[in-house]
Amino acid sequence: MKRKSDILPFIYMLFIATLLGACSEKISTTDEDSGKSARLTISFHPESAKESRATDATEMFSSLALYIFNKDDGYCEYSELITTFAEGSSVEEYSRSVLVTPTTKVIYAIGNYNSVENELSLTLSPNTTMEQLEEMMVQNTTFTDNGLLMIGKEEVAINQANVNADVIMERLVARMDIYLFKNEKLKDIEVNVVSVELVNLIQNSQCKYQVQDMPATPVIGRDNRNIGKALSGYTGGNLPETPDLIYYSYQNTATTGTPNDNITPYIRVTVQIGGDEYT
Repeated sequence: MKRKSDILPFIYMLFIATLLGACSEKISTTDEDSGKSARLTISFHPESAKESRATDATEMFSSLALYIFNKDDGYCEYSELITTFAEGSSVEEYSRSVLVTPTTKVIYAIGNYNSVENELSLTLSPNTTMEQLEEMMVQNTTFTDNGLLMIGKEEVAINQANVNADVIMERLVARMDIYLFKNEKLKDIEVNVVSVELVNLIQNSQCKYQVQDMPATPVIGRDNRNIGKALSGYTGGNLPETPDLIYYSYQNTATTGTPNDNITPYIRVTVQIGGDEYT
């Protein structure tokens, strides 16, 4: 196999990263004895619904864990685990209206918590505490559009009889879209992509809303895709609606000035140009 460090001028690769009735179990204190005099109506939805290149699957969630805590003492006034929605469907939005005491609340939401690909560091239950949610971690060996973990957190002041709240859940992963073309110099030469591999993707994360740091002990992996695709030329204009490849990774904040093959994310492409193979 020939190796050629300057193969990128021969192939255009465009990357776009974007930072993508129910069965439930719930617990609540009794309304009569707990001083719940205000009604809190909450709407939960993914932030991906606001993104122009979000796929249908990443705009939806198939399970939801929600908790309403008192900000002052961390007491959980309401919790609900929705393991599946009607007939195993996914939804773009979910609303819940509950009676609460007139004190400031902290609302947590975990979308797709019940997806088999999301390995949480604790088993969520109606009695999970706010401290446990703040410390929770997730690890994945695979990522799929319809199973991406989403985290939402919102502080809401209960200062009137009826309060509405909007809880936006953000995906913890970044998405990389890859479009493959050959350039004008290769217009008369057959070019085939053999494989594309994302190296040093991050497979674990803290489960915090708007998390800024990668885990102290990141789990690093790779995702290799065998393509076998003949490339056409890029004619400019708008990109195709569907990318050739989509990759996901949790946050990687490696900032060393010199690339490190052990931690720095990179793409490895294997191509055949005129019958010769290059990486």
